[in-house]
Amino acid sequence: MAVLAALPMALYLLANPDAQFRVSEVSRPLDRALAGDTTEIVANIPRALGMFTVRGDATVRDNWPDRPVLPEPAGALLFNFGFLVALTRLRQPRYALALLWIGAMLLPTVVTTGAPNFTRALGALPMAFALPGIAVEWLAFWPRLSLAKILQPVQGWLAAIFVLALLAIFALNAASTYDDYFNKWPGRPETQFVFQADFAAIARDIDASDVTDASVGGLSNDTLDDPSLHLLLRRKDVRVRWFDSGSPLSSGGALIVSSTPSRRVYVPSIVPLSPRLELELHPDRVTQLLTTERFRRYQSDSNGTSGIPPAARSFDDTAILVLPTSEKTVWTAAANGEIQLETRWIARQPIRYPRRIFVHLIDPKTGEIVAQHDGLDAPTRFWQEWDRIVQTHTLRVPAGTPPGRYELRIGLYDPATGARVFQTDSARSEPPRDHVVIGAAEITP
Repeated sequence: MAVLAALPMALYLLANPDAQFRVSEVSRPLDRALAGDTTEIVANIPRALGMFTVRGDATVRDNWPDRPVLPEPAGALLFNFGFLVALTRLRQPRYALALLWIGAMLLPTVVTTGAPNFTRALGALPMAFALPGIAVEWLAFWPRLSLAKILQPVQGWLAAIFVLALLAIFALNAASTYDDYFNKWPGRPETQFVFQADFAAIARDIDASDVTDASVGGLSNDTLDDPSLHLLLRRKDVRVRWFDSGSPLSSGGALIVSSTPSRRVYVPSIVPLSPRLELELHPDRVTQLLTTERFRRYQSDSNGTSGIPPAARSFDDTAILVLPTSEKTVWTAAANGEIQLETRWIARQPIRYPRRIFVHLIDPKTGEIVAQHDGLDAPTRFWQEWDRIVQTHTLRVPAGTPPGRYELRIGLYDPATGARVFQTDSARSEPPRDHVVIGAAEITP
């Protein structure tokens, strides 16, 4: 039955080996053992066994750092004594099963990095709690059987004391557990980050409102953030757009705003906001600003716009590039310096496949790319029609670039294939164009 249950997953992983990328990140001890060096695995064995009574998982995400399963001395003594009792009864299948169970379920943390890891040792915990029970069973019955005549006069008192002692041990464990996991652990910034306290606060704020469109800043926009917020929200009618406003994981930072009349933008406290994008959320452009410990909420109740500006270029199936009108179209930078700019787009429609923006600094004499920036920090699959997107770009000009005037080109492409997206408003007499010249850059020595 175990083989049948695991077979679909095994077949899938054989057909999709890339799905196992996490294994390669933690399998160093096993890899070294297969190469003949068992040093790391041997060092992990006492760490794994010690997780029950000595030192637990140090990862804040999984545990109050270093707290063992049984932190109080009395519980640890019962666990160790139960282990010894089980060892003396290995001929009885149930005791052999208990130790085999724990040993087998500790293997995943023994052969991987970061031992002990509670997540990888999760299967050992149910049987681990049987060991103190084995110790209690021995203490409750075996002395009474072997010393029946001596203990008979005080048997009732001993039984009462024994029960009270067990209750005290249980109460001590419960109090320690409550303090560690309900008082100390939630207050750690790492815990709040992993369990997304900021998103929980944003979800409560959205639930208490009547908005149906919102933009939310995140760090894992393509993977974790959207399903997490969906689970946290009680209302399921809210359309959420995601953006990374300038974290180290971004390509520079972006902002996406709905075109609906009442629109909100949430920036969680864990997400950095690029100063250049903060200007886009200046109080002059929003009607309400709410700052809490968990997030900043920007809201504008002005009329939404759905028109296409005169200075615009439309790209097939994706977006409309809004060309600068009054802003500068010639940037100045020194060799070994930077060119910083923002591009503004209007979403044509939501698309399920990703897109990236490229900005190229082109030598007009040779047509070669001198510097470039690639990225889009607002995933296209969350776009709604007429959404406004702002993306920041930073091009690093190589040292030794000859002075002169260079051309700045911009366009869209598919990051999976590298294929560029063509314009839809090119003249019919011209071949399709896959870029727009948005200005020039003057490079100085």
